[in-house]
Parts: sequence; C-alpha cells; structure tokens
Amino acid sequence: MERRARNVLDGHPAIDEIIEFPREHWRSTRTKRFGVLRAVPGMWRFYRSLRRRQFDLTVDFQGNLKSGSCTFFCHAKVRVGYAKPECREPNYLFTNRRLDLGGQAIHRVDRDVLLVGQVGVPFDVPRPRIAFTGEDRVPGDLTVATPHIGHPIVVLHPGTSDFMPHKRWPLKNYAELGDALSRQVGARILLSWGPGEEERIARVQETMAEPSEIIPPTPSMRSLGYLLSRADLVIGGDTGPIHLAAVQGAPTISIMGPSDPRHYYPHGHP
Repeated sequence: MERRARNVLDGHPAIDEIIEFPREHWRSTRTKRFGVLRAVPGMWRFYRSLRRRQFDLTVDFQGNLKSGSCTFFCHAKVRVGYAKPECREPNYLFTNRRLDLGGQAIHRVDRDVLLVGQVGVPFDVPRPRIAFTGEDRVPGDLTVATPHIGHPIVVLHPGTSDFMPHKRWPLKNYAELGDALSRQVGARILLSWGPGEEERIARVQETMAEPSEIIPPTPSMRSLGYLLSRADLVIGGDTGPIHLAAVQGAPTISIMGPSDPRHYYPHGHP
C-alpha cells in the first residue's frame, strides 16, 4: 500500500503484513528533471526486497503500470490480473493468468472478487471491518456524543484528492444543500475535511445561512471513518471517506462524476 492509505488497514486482524510502496520515488520519475535516474536506486531496493520474499502468488487488483511492476518483480510463479481490455496502461504484460470480463460494466469490488476466483478461492463479499483504536474514536465521540438520538446528524464532505478536482460538486451547492436539510428536517450539519482543505470547508460554512459545525481535526483516515460512522447520513463526492462511511453501514449519498457510477458507487448501497 501507499503511506497515505495504509492507516485504514494497519492493525487489521486479517492481515499479516503491510508492505509500503515508495510512492515518492515513483512520482519523481514523472515530476522531476532526470527523475527516472534519481528514482532507480530507491525503487530497485524496493523491488529487490519483494523478490527476496519468494512469493508463490500475486493478485493484481489495480491493473496499472505501478502495480504491474510490483507483480513482475515479485517473480511469483502465478501472477493473476486482468485481460488487456480491463487494464489501464500495459499491465497485462506482467501477469500470466488473466480475467476477461468481456467489456461488462461490473463494480470494482465484484470485479476484484471474480479475480480471486481465478485461483480457485471460494469467495464472497462480506462487509469490511476496520480495526479502530481508542485514539481513533476520540474526535468522533467528542463530536457526536450520542449518535442516532434527536435531530438527524448529516455530514457533508465536499473534498476530493487534488489529483481529481473535476470530481468536486461546487461548494455553493453543498452550502445550499446544508441549508435545505437544516430547515426542512432540523438536521445538525457537520462539515468534514482533510489536510489542505481548511480554506474550502471554511468557505462552505461562510456561504451557509443556517448554522453548521466544522469537525475537529482527525489524525488519520481511520479516525475520520469512525466519526462518519456516527452520522445518520453522509453526503459527498466520489472519494475515499464516502466509502469508509458506507462500509460501516452509514447511509450515504454519493454525487458521482465523471467516473462511471456502475463501477465506483459505495458497494452494497444503491
């Protein structure tokens, strides 16, 4: 995993080990002058560490060049991935057992479960679990002391990663939606944010006519996920926090675009 997401799975009882991908070296190949030359030593150390582990099997869910490079350098005898039409970039070159979906529009979760079936593993889609710690729960418990009692608690999460700004619904729309929910159903409106989004979330609050609250800083993705799980409704774009809320059973409304919602809507939630 990459560092920015590994916190979600750190300490999970079903995982023996997490290997962190050196994203900083990989990115430098595209963003810095002579980036490829600079990245080679760090990336080679990483790939060599994969090879030394002598894996028997790799399953490539990502289907891009980055994940394909890991699959290739693992040198596993069985390398499972997707057929050419399902891949981004030439990922299929690195695998030797491939799933061809025939162009069907299948949700990413269901697609990945079918991929595991390529090696004969019995599969299902149970609700994912997150291993929350006491520290993870502190911001959520302070913000929502008694969930699902009294006025409905609605979280608005306007942000997406800087890599995908085109997925953001306009901030004024979130403000108008917050006002409507406050007036029509007496909702308590909480505004959710992540690192670097302080200015954006402050603008939503300033634009709203009705009262709202900006949630306190959450030190990790797990901490944010726990806070979202205490809401009666979470509304946001096509972004990680919405999926974190959905897998814990929180009702969600996802404002999708331009990604195909058939592939990326929160799994199990219409």
